[in-house]
Amino acid sequence: MSGLLILVLLASGLFFQTGVVSASSKQSYSTKTLWVKNGIKTALVSPGSVDTELINTVGDEKIRANIIAAAKQDAALLKPEDIAASAVFIMSQPENVDINEILIRPRNQAL
Repeated sequence: MSGLLILVLLASGLFFQTGVVSASSKQSYSTKTLWVKNGIKTALVSPGSVDTELINTVGDEKIRANIIAAAKQDAALLKPEDIAASAVFIMSQPENVDINEILIRPRNQAL
């Protein structure tokens, strides 16, 4: 087999292992290991704060407002295009190059 699989896991999953974030990060790493064993190149892209609709899915209005305020206070949010550019970079590598992981976040975002 050959190919490339790019997994996207929020950077918070790398640092804060709780609840759904913990489960999804463990699943992503398990999936990565499985594909590598089958000869598929894999890369993990871990974005920090990105300006997307996802934030609007937080049910509690107060929590949602706090998340938005904290993200905007830390730094200008990344754009989806920034994350796409990292995927293009990964895909543009020659066959002998394996990009394992990219952590991409706003310049001044606190971890």
